Amino acid sequence: MAEATAKLSILVQLRDEASNAMRSLVNGVSDLGGSLGFAGDKAGILSGAFAALGGATILKSIGAFEEANLKLVTAQALLAKLPDGMAKFEAAVRAGNEMQRKFGFDNEEVTLSLAKFLSATGGDMPHAMQALEAAMGLAISKFGGPAGLASAADLVMRSFAGGGRILKEFGQNIGENESAISAIAKVAQFTAPYHDAWGQSTQKSGEVAKQFG
Repeated sequence: MAEATAKLSILVQLRDEASNAMRSLVNGVSDLGGSLGFAGDKAGILSGAFAALGGATILKSIGAFEEANLKLVTAQALLAKLPDGMAKFEAAVRAGNEMQRKFGFDNEEVTLSLAKFLSATGGDMPHAMQALEAAMGLAISKFGGPAGLASAADLVMRSFAGGGRILKEFGQNIGENESAISAIAKVAQFTAPYHDAWGQSTQKSGEVAKQFG
């Protein structure tokens, strides 16, 4: 949490510094209005556009950081109730980093999804990882890519209560009354080719670049 607070402070500082720089730019544009042949109102509009663009970019960065931090805090809270919860949290973070590197999934979204699956399985890492694989496969095959992981994970989570009937359309030979663990395993197997193909695609490279860009 201390590290997260420090990062947020840096972003706020960047926002303030950017605001100061933007004010200088705005003044400069206004001063140039006459020499560039702008009418006064047009120079003002252009100045305002620069200011809005800079402010929106910084605020978006702060918002994205806060959202990511909330996912990690939520994941940690879920796992705190399990035996050896901190070790499982660290394993979830490592899994998130690895899945981002390989497939372009959002680190924090993977961490939160795995935390939910660990909570649902009572801390059973192999079954939770299989649920994560199923969710990632569904994200790619049914929800358009890594951005659909939250929706896919929610679907898999529902199967822990609803069993096979929740997932029967997303795998082969899944029975209406099949157990969640069995149904999830079949979904993971059925969607594995989609997952593997995505890992080799140029589209995946774009997702990775988006995360680190």
